[in-house]
Amino acid sequence: MNCVSNKMKLTKLFKASLAGVFLLAFGDASARALIGLDYSVMTGNTVQIVFTFDGTAVAPRTFTIDEPARIALDFGETENKLEQRSMQVGIGSMQSIVSAASKNRTRVVLNLSQKADYVTNVSGNQVTLTLAGGDQSLLPASTTQTGDSGSSASITESTPIVSTVAKGVTNVDFKRGPNGEGRVIIDLTATSISTDVWRENNVVYV
Repeated sequence: MNCVSNKMKLTKLFKASLAGVFLLAFGDASARALIGLDYSVMTGNTVQIVFTFDGTAVAPRTFTIDEPARIALDFGETENKLEQRSMQVGIGSMQSIVSAASKNRTRVVLNLSQKADYVTNVSGNQVTLTLAGGDQSLLPASTTQTGDSGSSASITESTPIVSTVAKGVTNVDFKRGPNGEGRVIIDLTATSISTDVWRENNVVYV
């Protein structure tokens, strides 16, 4: 009787452990969720965008497009829980913000009126992107700027600064294939630039 009871206990323990493993595996698929996106205008039409997550934030992968001017941010292992997926801004270089999700990744695209320098900073559960207004340049990543609430966010050595010229798109062309299919040909400034393509409803994101 004790032997049977022990076997039943071991079986229940094994099932519970196995369930825990599956819960852990599925829980890691999206380690966090994007739950907030706000922006504010600073001196010289500089725009500061704050991304808020329900867990610890990580630095996104970023890349730029020259024509039309855009900045894209990829947040890996992140679910998109924003109630508003698109936002019109129309301040400085910033025109609008669009977000989309694919599998366990969220991409946010900043549509610009012209190329602009930007820096990102990660702190706690937030990622802050500061976009220069007009022809302004932001401080180098190796310096730190402090001041009152009207100045730009602090920039430290750990803050990446991305050139809008070094990597980007040089040309976009549309052609029809031999079977009548539509083709979009995108020329990049370097072969080392990684690209991602996914479809959400009737929209294809690159």
